[in-house]
Amino acid sequence: MLDWTAILRSLVHDSPVTHLVFEQHRGQFDTEIFLDDWFDSEPHVCPRELARLVRAAVRCERSAAEGRGPRLEDLSSQADADGRRAELLRSIGHVRSVLASFSEGDPAR
Repeated sequence: MLDWTAILRSLVHDSPVTHLVFEQHRGQFDTEIFLDDWFDSEPHVCPRELARLVRAAVRCERSAAEGRGPRLEDLSSQADADGRRAELLRSIGHVRSVLASFSEGDPAR
């Protein structure tokens, strides 16, 4: 759902970030985005960004319904220690490959 290449490129090239910390979780959060009070308590969120998030969530639901992505029930189940380690190693490999693609041909990175 997230464009990690774009996110990491922005962090590496457009910000003073020198260290990255990643949390390993499934990113499932309930929030009352359709209530006015929620917007009042989250003034930093603009409607356009929220709409993009909702669109991404709908796409994920569609993918799951069509068998092209994991279902919420699959993501809700907690992996055992070996499963969590496998997830983490896949994620680390992906982040490293994206970061390496930025430094190709740039000896300073």
